[in-house]
Amino acid sequence: MQFRVFYTTLFHEDKVIGDSINRCNDVAAIDINMGCPRAFSLSGGMGAALELARRIEKTGVDAIAVHGRYVLDRPRDPAKWSGIADVVSALSIPVIANGDVFEYDDFQRIKSATGGFGSKTPRSGVVYTI
Repeated sequence: MQFRVFYTTLFHEDKVIGDSINRCNDVAAIDINMGCPRAFSLSGGMGAALELARRIEKTGVDAIAVHGRYVLDRPRDPAKWSGIADVVSALSIPVIANGDVFEYDDFQRIKSATGGFGSKTPRSGVVYTI
């Protein structure tokens, strides 16, 4: 099975959401970076947005992944799992939690703390491959 991911880092909300919706039949996942602290990201409208998660849910997606850091947080800062829990509470689709999951025990803790459906581990998955 092959998956295609629509990924964007330059966020201009209306254009990106429109493009994402138009491409939904062509891709299995959409990744919209909403937390990059770079100046170009902030000036482009990126930022944590529970309302955007609700709007994305209304497009008919099956799930959404949420990273538990805010714009000014660095990778060394603990992920804010409570923010992920807020998204889980606000949506009716599965939420995949992301942030500070390096081993199986972390996976169990993030699921318990957030109520998330599952977890993704991009940074640690690259470092600690099985």
